[in-house]
Amino acid sequence: MTTDVFIRVFSSSELRLGFAIATVARWKMQRDVRVTVLQWAQGRPYDFGCNTQRLLHRTEAPYAACSLSTAEAFAQSDPYIICNDDNLPYGQDFVIKGLGIMERNPEFGCVSGVVVNGDQYKMDGPEITEIHAVGGLVFLRKGLVTEFPPLEDPSWDLERHRQVVEKGFKSGDERDLPYLHMGAKFSIASPAWFIGA
Repeated sequence: MTTDVFIRVFSSSELRLGFAIATVARWKMQRDVRVTVLQWAQGRPYDFGCNTQRLLHRTEAPYAACSLSTAEAFAQSDPYIICNDDNLPYGQDFVIKGLGIMERNPEFGCVSGVVVNGDQYKMDGPEITEIHAVGGLVFLRKGLVTEFPPLEDPSWDLERHRQVVEKGFKSGDERDLPYLHMGAKFSIASPAWFIGA
């Protein structure tokens, strides 16, 4: 089975573009995925070598809303993965583990991995911890997020959760899906939150 991975490339600076190059290269090494790069039209241009690259030009909605609506529209797999441009999954089994977790926990519509740098990484506890705002690198069931209000990135984790819950599902993060957040503590994909990138 091939799982769609949509990488949200918000290359506003040289550093952010470097993160994106590493992230896309890592996902292209994954044998069980189809990579689509969703590149911010105003960002630094770069050829990521993906045949499915889509450049977003719509200006009536923020990049967050455009990128997420494009992922939902073009996803062929269920669930599919949305990944920010500074997130590196651990191991070739990352996707198969995530799909297994979604299968074993059908009540969850959106499941995130856990960041292993930055905040304290928890090795014990429940398989999935229910939380209201998951982001960064998520497995999302197709058809749960179908409204795309013009929100900026910091608001989208809560909006996604709202739509998932409205359809009778839960959101959470999964301790057995570790990933590295290269921009932890200083970089987030929204101009309003740029500190170092």
